[in-house]
Amino acid sequence: MNDSYRTTDIGLAAYLVTLGFELEIDYNVREQAHFVFEPEARKIAESYWTPGARVNPRVFANNLRDIKSRLIELK
Repeated sequence: MNDSYRTTDIGLAAYLVTLGFELEIDYNVREQAHFVFEPEARKIAESYWTPGARVNPRVFANNLRDIKSRLIELK
């Protein structure tokens, strides 16, 4: 993805996936996972740190669990 939004925060990654953003995982950067999203995710990511950030907790937990499973598969 050109000009993509990248983060190493797994919670933020789960939040963005819950909001409908497609996730790619780049695990080749110093053996640390980087979660890669389309550029538009950058603006939405800022809302993750505000008290107004609201997502369905069950969907968020499922997405977090799925991302962790994907990380285990990549190792």
